[in-house]
Amino acid sequence: MRLFSVGLIISLTGCAYISDSTEQERLDPDGDGVLWGTDCDNQDANVGMPTPWFLDLDGDSFGDPNNIVDACTRPDNGVENGDDCWDTPDDIPPDFVALNGLPQPTAAAVFPGASNAPYDGINQGCAETFNDFDLDGDGFNAAGYADRDGQVGDDCFDLDEPGYGDFSPEAVYPGAEELCGDGVDSDCDDLFDADDPDADPVDWFQDADDDGFGDVTISTRSCLQPSGFVLDDTDCNDADVAINPGADELAGDRVDQNCDGAELCFVDGDEDTFRTDATVSSPDLDCSRPGEALLTAAAGDCDDTDALVYPDADELL
Repeated sequence: MRLFSVGLIISLTGCAYISDSTEQERLDPDGDGVLWGTDCDNQDANVGMPTPWFLDLDGDSFGDPNNIVDACTRPDNGVENGDDCWDTPDDIPPDFVALNGLPQPTAAAVFPGASNAPYDGINQGCAETFNDFDLDGDGFNAAGYADRDGQVGDDCFDLDEPGYGDFSPEAVYPGAEELCGDGVDSDCDDLFDADDPDADPVDWFQDADDDGFGDVTISTRSCLQPSGFVLDDTDCNDADVAINPGADELAGDRVDQNCDGAELCFVDGDEDTFRTDATVSSPDLDCSRPGEALLTAAAGDCDDTDALVYPDADELL
């Protein structure tokens, strides 16, 4: 049997053991869940990850949603919102080039809530939906202005302007009802009143007494107002200027001055033929119903509840 001599050298190297909790404390000293090297303050658990800041290059207080800097402290031009839709002062995006020869706004004039200039095609208020060519909302773009597709609208009245009186812009557009006699081209075909075949004539009523109220029994149809005729048809006596729906009613004269179908009668409640100054409305003009009296009746009854009490009555002892 052969014997072998083997020299065994054992070298031991000592290694310190680090627990999981100790390692965690070293990597996240303040225990806020944000590791060393990322945490903005390793000694304050209330301060953790860097904040995303949106750069506001045009100084309008609204940041560019595509220009973000993560930093522990606010950088120059940094803001907390990214709501701006144009934030590059030295570069005009195609959608922000002013159209129709109108003034070019700057980037600082474009931000959420800014007012839009009509017809320049620029969404200055950064709205989700935007059309500054149909300002009256009638579905038709304004005539004379091209949009970004080069399309020119045909709405002849899109904003308040001279020549349309009390008309609202939304009532005027291609295809709108053309009204006769209003002096307005409602359907934008460059014709109005009698010159527009789309306009229906209206009824005019004779106003013989020239009080502004017409006679329903005498009328004519026309786009334009004929001489001596009005649109009103409520006069009940077109031969007397003092009789019309706007006149004051006189009591007890057998005349319906205000055309309401009734007469204003004086009151003779005790029917002793002496009236008071009080009045009551009556459906007949002669004031002959019980308790009614005409203007010609004697006045001055001091007790209209007692037929024995009236001016010149016998005084009882």
